[in-house]
Amino acid sequence: MPLYFETAPLQQSGITPIYDHHHHNQFLISGRRGLFNSGYRLTDLAQHELGEIRQQSIGLLPRYALYQANHQTGTIKQMVGIWNEFAYVSQLNWMIMGNLTTDTYRVYHGVSVVMSVAPVRGGQIIAIGDLSPDNQVNGLLVAVILNHFSRVGHPLKARNPNLLFD
Repeated sequence: MPLYFETAPLQQSGITPIYDHHHHNQFLISGRRGLFNSGYRLTDLAQHELGEIRQQSIGLLPRYALYQANHQTGTIKQMVGIWNEFAYVSQLNWMIMGNLTTDTYRVYHGVSVVMSVAPVRGGQIIAIGDLSPDNQVNGLLVAVILNHFSRVGHPLKARNPNLLFD
């Protein structure tokens, strides 16, 4: 069952629902953004915390830690390529392969697909597919941080006229 969240409310108000294909809310994601100490918190509809992703370092490629029940379940660091992106979630042994120009990602554990992340409706909504209930909390947090990575800017996304290739 695919899950969805809208990007604008998360960027503007810091809170947004994650809903299913019937538009029934399943989870809430709230977050804070900034140069340091940014992160996102995943809760159920009754506001019970299910997991959190917190920034651990600053710089061009900051590191984030995943938590469930105040126990660290993994860390993720963005690694940028020219057209494709690669990231690794330690402890979970997830490899993330993506395309910077389309904001589409696939997350693998070995050769098995853990989840897929893709924009729909012109990037206003993020669709998360192939996610099993066992990986749901960590997968949703990773999807939110992938959306954050794509929003904080990359030279190819900034429409810098010096970097346009014809």
